[in-house]
Formats: sequence, structure tokens, C-alpha cells
Amino acid sequence: MAGFMCANCGAALTVPVERVALPVHAHQKSGYGLLGVLMEPGTYAVKPGPFGPPWRPWAEVTAAQAEAAGVYAPVYALSEGPRGAVVVAPGDMCGTAFIPERSGGYCCGVDGRDGPNLACSRCGRPVATRIDDCGHWQAVWLDPGAVRRITGGGRPPEPLTWNDLQAGAARHTAGRAARAVEPHPGGGRGSGACPSTGGVGRDSDHRPRRHCRRHLPPSA
Repeated sequence: MAGFMCANCGAALTVPVERVALPVHAHQKSGYGLLGVLMEPGTYAVKPGPFGPPWRPWAEVTAAQAEAAGVYAPVYALSEGPRGAVVVAPGDMCGTAFIPERSGGYCCGVDGRDGPNLACSRCGRPVATRIDDCGHWQAVWLDPGAVRRITGGGRPPEPLTWNDLQAGAARHTAGRAARAVEPHPGGGRGSGACPSTGGVGRDSDHRPRRHCRRHLPPSA
């Protein structure tokens, strides 16, 4: 098992993942529908070729350059980005935030055209590219120059079941209810002791309270 962390500040960016082969359909596109997630949960793969910008228009690409990149049919542009990008399932990411000015896409999501669109939440360094636009496989591609691989750790944590979530919510609600009826440290409701015991007390707005309702002085 391995994990990936920010190369700048050391913050964790993924849960523990295990390396597998890069799916052969990783860069295939299909119409305008929303495709599924490229990688299985708890796995990662490495792309040996370039990924992301800068881009070279197809008209400027020679046949030899296209073949070296493993491209044998015309495309809009050829990537000249860094080699060795790491791809994981979006759900295996943690500690990142979107970069709004890099959230370009064609239609229903983002496609990575502007470069890394996820930044480390701790230090702000761009670290990965989220792709989930229509016609693309949903994935997160980690920038090999911005992350560091760490080894060790156990299996990825199992996802919570609905029963676990409901039980956790019930405990949270019960805890809030218990705190709501806890007596104030000063004693008595509203944070003060009853004057009949010699206490002065304070109202909820923190003003001194000389008498409670049960011990009002007799009216004149």
C-alpha cells in the first residue's frame, strides 16, 4: 500500500492505495454522457506518457512525434505536460480544494484544460487535476512534480454503512440534547442561585438577577 502527500508541506492527499495497471480506456471519450469512475476505490495507476498542458496543436505535430506519444489518429492537441501522472478515484482524495480560475470545461464539469485545478488545502500549492466533464472518465490525476509517494499503511478504511451513519447521527443528537439540559455552573436556571439561599445569580443576558419568579418580594 502507498499514499500520496503534498511535496511542499507534507499534507496527506490520498487514502492508502494500491498500484494497478493503467486502464486501457483511460483516455477514451464517449459522446456527451456522464461516464463512471475510471479507477476502483483504493487503487492508483501511473501514466508513463505526458499529461496535461502545455498543449501542441495537432497541425504542428509530426507523424513521428504522434507515434512517440502513442497517438495514431488526429486529436485536437497533443499533451507536452509532465510524464508519470498518478491517477486515483475522486473518492480517494483528501485535503484538497478547487482552484476556481482553473475550472474550465465543455459542459457538465471540469476537463483539466487549464492545468491542475485542485490545490493542497494546507499550503495552496496546485497538486492535481480533477476531470469529470461529460464524455470523460471521472478521475483525479496527481501532478508528479507536486506530490510525493509514501509507502506503508494498511488497507483503505471501509466505507461507513447507512446503519453506522444513522447510529452516529443519533449519538450526536443525544449529545446535543444532554448538553442543552446541563445545569449552569452557577446553579439554577439562567445561571444563578435562588435568592432564598443567599445567591444573587444572573439572567441569560448576564445582568444581575436579585429575585427569581418564585421568590419575588411582596407588592406594595
